[in-house]
Amino acid sequence: ITMAESFGVEGRGSFYDEVGAMRDVVQNHLLAVLSLVLLDDETLTRSPARVAALREVRTPSPRDCRERSLRARYGAGVVAGRRMPAYVDEPGVAPERETETFARVSLESDARRWAGARFTLRTGKALARNRGEIVVRFRPGETDAPRELRVGLLEPFVRLTLRGASGQPEAVELGGPPVRGPYANVVRELLAGRDDWMVGGEEVEEQWRIVQPFLDSWREGAPPLQTYPAGTDPTPARRKLTA
Repeated sequence: ITMAESFGVEGRGSFYDEVGAMRDVVQNHLLAVLSLVLLDDETLTRSPARVAALREVRTPSPRDCRERSLRARYGAGVVAGRRMPAYVDEPGVAPERETETFARVSLESDARRWAGARFTLRTGKALARNRGEIVVRFRPGETDAPRELRVGLLEPFVRLTLRGASGQPEAVELGGPPVRGPYANVVRELLAGRDDWMVGGEEVEEQWRIVQPFLDSWREGAPPLQTYPAGTDPTPARRKLTA
């Protein structure tokens, strides 16, 4: 589950430096999306069902926090042809805080249906482009079985990747009804007197149960904070990071 932003802190350095990517996006937005992915019944999307799904997400152990997370902040670079200063040079930022602008964590669920599956949540600022999506990669199966399902979060789309006649992966766009913007959906639900998409207190508690171990570990320096050039993707497999 990815929420990538091409812009930096945009003059909000003083605020962002006390929050960071984990609290700003992972704790609320991405875990809310994860709760929907985990649901047993896609028709039961109200808060109690989402709470039940989150409760089955395993609390990260100290080892999980060290080995299944990545924290980084952007250095100077170029995004869409525009030069961007390093995060530590943004007004209001205190470099010694080591606030992350990129966060990635991998989680597991104790639910039987998700045995052996790993869920990776990632978000960051000053990346190459804006992108929000859910990517589901299927286990190997029949020759014609789907390999990958992508669902857009910023720009609504559903794309299924299948094995084509040539044996190579082919993407198929699946149509759907027009989708309103996210804030329009929230306002519409509120005006209709429905709270299906409102996050309740129990959900928030479960979200913090999941992210707090990572924050505690990061505060102790494990894993160490990395740096990525603005305009790049700080995924280790693609780019070597610097301490």
